[in-house]
Amino acid sequence: MDPRSLIIALALGACAGPDPRVHDAIASPSPRPGATRVAMDIVNRAGHGTIEIRIELRGAGRVIVAERTLELDDKQTVHFETDIETPPGSFTVRATAQYPD
Repeated sequence: MDPRSLIIALALGACAGPDPRVHDAIASPSPRPGATRVAMDIVNRAGHGTIEIRIELRGAGRVIVAERTLELDDKQTVHFETDIETPPGSFTVRATAQYPD
């Protein structure tokens, strides 16, 4: 491999940004009226940067989608909570996190 190609490949790898994974996402009643609290653990496996979190709540005959952003450091794990406006009812949650390209 050409030394210049190797340097470029290493530089691009170093700038790859976060590699986030969502674990244990749960939805529960919020202390705030008209909202559902969503809590999750986010594990960043590599890199520093701002990630996008997409949250889908399903229940009460609806699908409610919310997006949040969060800055993570390299190899950081955080517990993240947010309140999302919802009608009364119980909801199941699906959450994903990604580093935007």
